[in-house]
Parts: sequence; structure tokens; C-alpha cells
Amino acid sequence: MITKLFDISGILLTFALSLLIIATLNAGIVFLFMGICLLSYFIEIKFNRKNIELNGKYPPFTRKLRYLTEWMQEYQFGKDLRLYELKGLLSNKYYDSAENVKSLDNIQAKTNINKGILLAGVALINEIALYVYLIYSFINGSLSIGEFTMYVIAIRTFCSVFTELITALARVSYLSNGIGIIRNFLDYTSEDLPKPLGNAPKNAPFTIEFINVFFKYPHQEDFILKDISIKIEGFEKLALVGMNGAGKTTFVKLMMGLYLPTKGEILINGKSTATIERKELYRMFSVVFQEVELFAMTLAENISMCPHSESDMKRIEDCIDYVGLSEMVYKLPDKLDTMVTKNIFEGGVDFSGGQRQRLAIARALYKDQPILILDEPTAALDAFAENEIYALFSNMTVSKTCVFISHRLSSVIFCDKVLLLDSGEIAEYGTHDSLMQIKGKYHELFSLQAKYYIDEVKGGEGL
Repeated sequence: MITKLFDISGILLTFALSLLIIATLNAGIVFLFMGICLLSYFIEIKFNRKNIELNGKYPPFTRKLRYLTEWMQEYQFGKDLRLYELKGLLSNKYYDSAENVKSLDNIQAKTNINKGILLAGVALINEIALYVYLIYSFINGSLSIGEFTMYVIAIRTFCSVFTELITALARVSYLSNGIGIIRNFLDYTSEDLPKPLGNAPKNAPFTIEFINVFFKYPHQEDFILKDISIKIEGFEKLALVGMNGAGKTTFVKLMMGLYLPTKGEILINGKSTATIERKELYRMFSVVFQEVELFAMTLAENISMCPHSESDMKRIEDCIDYVGLSEMVYKLPDKLDTMVTKNIFEGGVDFSGGQRQRLAIARALYKDQPILILDEPTAALDAFAENEIYALFSNMTVSKTCVFISHRLSSVIFCDKVLLLDSGEIAEYGTHDSLMQIKGKYHELFSLQAKYYIDEVKGGEGL
């Protein structure tokens, strides 16, 4: 954009001087030229709009191509690609999307060719008309040979810069559309002036309140969460339970500001999350997600989530020790400097599901924020490891507001309250004991899981 604006300033000067010289020949020609300029500009704009419309059709196919490319190259998918012989299926999907992109490329190429022909035709007619007028004026004696030569040079210069000017102006208009999209994206999270929450100490109680919260994804009619109203007191431990698709993960993503409510309001210490600056909001949470993402950098950096030079190595060691991974880590050749994953580093180390979840817990410990979110943190652990992790949680959650998502209802007993979501609504809410006494859906789910667990243990003893 900046380059084109500088180009236009130089082109305009040359354009104005050549037009001024031609105006001395016949002032009426200037108005004719301006009309031709406007016609050419509108042709450029019309075809640019077509190109912008075409550009909007690319993303579904280019996203699919990018996804398939990454998937076919991703180390973790290697076993599935081989065992299920997915080469043919994925190749066909890739080439189908590539054909769609190629088809759009062809349409765009034809559009640009048609634009070029129209603009060239207008410029040619303009130039021929000028030369015909010059030759006629020279023949009838209105122009001397010197004047004829001067006007020929002026016309040649004008026709050259005329094309450059129209192209540059249309390009600026086209770029403006892209800049508008970027500005809308950059301004997306700052529609309202963010208000700082204040520097509350980490060990202070953080209260979270949902007030008539509804949420649905864009372009969908059904609400994922419906009229959720609940208050999580400071230092309280809330267990969030329910069937798959009940809205548990959506609930915590709304709390953390990753999603914004469709309707309603979420307050932290009495202030709406919509008015808290995003980075400040994210800093309040330590999170252990069910799907643990490890990044292609050192093990230490995967725990501290900051550059090695800014990491507190002693603190990292304490976190590793706390989650019971010290023995494993210090057997590695480079210990905490070991590179993680084989995506970039040939000597990179991959970890088992259970080890990854322990590393995620160490990461949450290192961040040490006042609100702790545990989203199925023991899903990849066996019963003995799970019991050990629960003992760790009892210490981790001291002086923290905690939300714990789990399908294993036996694990929620250490929580103060239980919230059962069903189809996006609050079905039951209270302490474990109170919900067991009313013998509702929570009692049914808990008893069902307990039955299968006891049967499994008895079966093992019988063997």
C-alpha cells in the first residue's frame, strides 16, 4: 500500500504535466481524457470486485489442502496412515480440493484477461483518436513539425502513465479491502475499552459468577449452554460433570474468555470478563486440558512456556518432582534441555499419554495462578496413577478457585460442590452428599459407574 501510494504521487506529476501540454493543443481533449480515465478506473474496480468475491471462495479449499498436508506429514498420525492404508483416500481428497483451487485459478485468470482486453481496447482507442487528431492538425497546417513532435512525445508519455495510474489506483482500492479485513480482526477483542481487574494477590479469593449465560456458535441455531446462572465462591472447588456434549468444556472456555457469551454475563470478582483485557484475563488461569499439547522446544520451555533464559530452572525442577517425573526426566541425555517431539529435532523425545498429562500438571503448577481448571486431567492415567494425582490435587488447589471436569464421578468427592449439566442446562447442583440423597440423575450416574468399577475389581480378583 505504501509503495503504491508513493508510485501514484510520481505518476500524478508526470500525468498532470503531459496533460497540461496536450491541453494547449485543444482544451476539449482534456475532458475527453478525463472521461476515458474514469471509464478505465470503473473497469478496474468492477473486475477487482469480482476478484475479491473469488478470493472469498478459496478458504474452504485451501484450509482443507493445508489440513491434509499437515496431517499426512504429522508424526503422530503415521501409524493410522499405514495400518488403515489411508494413502489413496487422502490423496483423492487432496486432489479433489486441488482441482477446486485450480478451477478458481482459471476463473480468476479469465477475469484478469477480460479486464486486460477491455483496458487495452480503451487505451488503444484513446491513442488512435489522439494521433488521428494530431495528423489532421499537421496536414491542415495548424501544427508545425516541432509542435507535432512535442505533442507526439506528450501523448506517448500520457498514454504510458495513464495505464500506470489506473492500475495503481485500482491496486490501492483492492489493498484497502484487505487492510479493512485485517483492521476488523485486530480490533475484534477491543470493541469495549478493557478495564484492568486490579492487582489482586494470587492467594486472594477469586469469585466467578455466571448470570443468565447463553452460548451458541456463529451461524448455528441451537444453544450449547442455556440460561446458566451459578456463583463459584473464592477458594471453592467445583466439579463439573455430565454426559458428552453437555457443554462442560464450553463452560470453562467461556469462563476463561476464549469464547464470549451469546447472551448473559460472566463476572470475576464482580467485573465482567467482557471488559477485562484479554491477556490479563488469560493470566488468571492455570489449566490442565484433556488433550495436552507439547511443543517442539526444550522440556524446560514446555513447562515454563517462556524462553530458556527467562525460565526459573529451580522452580521447573520442583514442579517435575511434584508430579513424579524426576526419575524419568533425569534419565534423559539432556535432562530438562531435551528437545520435545520429533517434528523438528531427530533426537526429540515423545512422551506417553500419562507422562504428557503429568507434564501438563507441572505446567499449571509453574504458572501458579489463582484459578485452576482441570479438564479430565487423569483421562490417560491408570487407577493407581489417578489416585496419586488426586493426592497432588489436594495440595495444588489450596487457596485457589478450582473447576474440575471429569467423567469419573468417584474423583469429584474431594470437591466442595457438584454441577451436573444436561443438554446445556443445569440439571442438578449441590454437594456430593446432597445430590446422592435426592437420588436424581447424579445418583444414577454415580451408582452406575461404581457398579461397573466394583464388578471390574471382583473380576480381577477372580482371575
